[in-house]
Amino acid sequence: MFDPDFPIDERLAAAIGIYGATEFLSVPKGRETELKFLVDPHGFEDFERIRHTISSSGNRVLDPRTYEIKLRPLVTLNIDTLDQKIRRAGFSARVRFEFDISDLKKPPERIDISVKTRLSNGNVIFLNSERGEWEAELPTLIPELSEIPRQNAKARKNDREVPSLIRNGGILSDQLFVESVGSTWRRNFTSTHLLPSTSYAALYAHTEDCNLFTTPYCDVPATHFDREAEAELKGIFGNGATQISQNEFERLTETSLRKTSCLIENCSSTVIANKLAKSDRGAEAVRAAYHEYSLISSFGKGALCPIAYSLKQRVKPQDINLENLAMQMGRMLHDINRSMPRQLAIPARGF
Repeated sequence: MFDPDFPIDERLAAAIGIYGATEFLSVPKGRETELKFLVDPHGFEDFERIRHTISSSGNRVLDPRTYEIKLRPLVTLNIDTLDQKIRRAGFSARVRFEFDISDLKKPPERIDISVKTRLSNGNVIFLNSERGEWEAELPTLIPELSEIPRQNAKARKNDREVPSLIRNGGILSDQLFVESVGSTWRRNFTSTHLLPSTSYAALYAHTEDCNLFTTPYCDVPATHFDREAEAELKGIFGNGATQISQNEFERLTETSLRKTSCLIENCSSTVIANKLAKSDRGAEAVRAAYHEYSLISSFGKGALCPIAYSLKQRVKPQDINLENLAMQMGRMLHDINRSMPRQLAIPARGF
């Protein structure tokens, strides 16, 4: 049966339910197990190739009912203290939400806060299974880190413990400020990988993202526009799945992730994504503007210049300029629609 203390959203539950499965073993809390791919930033061909490659693979199923035709606006506020206490401890933090760019009177929705283990510059990650991630839902944009240990209090044997920096309440919400703003237009879908020689299947949540990072005032781009495909392993389902040993779970998931990576990487011009996690990347670009107080000249391929902001200019998440953000995301959507094919190709192979 599905564990009520570790629920999955309705979309994923529906993807499992079509098989008549009664048991689901999710990836342990505190672990981010996903594959990131950078794709051609100028069109949607790579996204379509990925969907069709998954759909046509003999041991995989893409449920077209879970594919969202309409792009969904998603905003990421990368946050830290003035002295970068979270970054110095080896983590990154963000607040994420959705909002209606056509009606700014509506409050932001689906707000959550998360803390992740940062990836070092020289560390190329193939499988992000060793990257820590802890999340919690928020009622408002006030970045209450204390919600993370509170909402993750019920732990299973293999769940990762919330970092002591967050668990001990050492950082208050009024100490946190926005370092960069990520604007994303996203589509979701799910797929399943029928694991060979077993009665189980691995469940994946896929995203197709169009991204742009800006400064905290949402008015100056900090990175070039890009597109990114993600495949996040959510767990293994099938009758008897909850009885799988931890060693067997690790073996099955690693095998599935490697095969999924090869499948996606070989189907298009995609490449395993950047050495830094995307949430770190935008913050790095804007941080360079703050601390160098001049041009971003050494950040790398994604950076734009010049940007110059005073160190005194700080924005709290709850004070983010939604009007500037809506205009920025509106311009993004206009550019996306210009490059979008008139009719999206949705895989017809179903169940």
